[in-house]
Amino acid sequence: MTAVTGTFFQMGSAPVLEEAMKFNEDRHRLILSNIANAETPGYRRQDLDAKRFTKVLDEAIQHRDRRNPGAFVMGESVRGAVDSRRGFRPKSHYPFPGTDGPLRHDQNNVSLEREMVLMTKNSGAYRTYARLLDKQWGKMRASISERVA
Repeated sequence: MTAVTGTFFQMGSAPVLEEAMKFNEDRHRLILSNIANAETPGYRRQDLDAKRFTKVLDEAIQHRDRRNPGAFVMGESVRGAVDSRRGFRPKSHYPFPGTDGPLRHDQNNVSLEREMVLMTKNSGAYRTYARLLDKQWGKMRASISERVA
């Protein structure tokens, strides 16, 4: 049997939800930047690689499940994808130019409609993660105060 190491705050789904929220926060900033530059000649939209983030997060979860069921840590293979400032930073993919969408005559490929849809989806995901995290912390507060959640 392997000894469980790590802090209480690295256990459960809370750290996974926190990483997902950081990713959504960073993606929201890029979407806002795209919207702000919708009329800037030569500007190309930027985005975060959600598929890569999901893969990296899944690897970290699997690593925790195999090696140390009690602690969630973005492992060494993932460490290059995490910026010291905080949050997910895929090495060469952050931010990556969005290649989707036609270029306009001014060489800009930002579609306000697409960015608004992405912002709505991203905000919804962030709110969902925040609600789930709030429930986790509520259970922790209830157990500390010896109340029923």
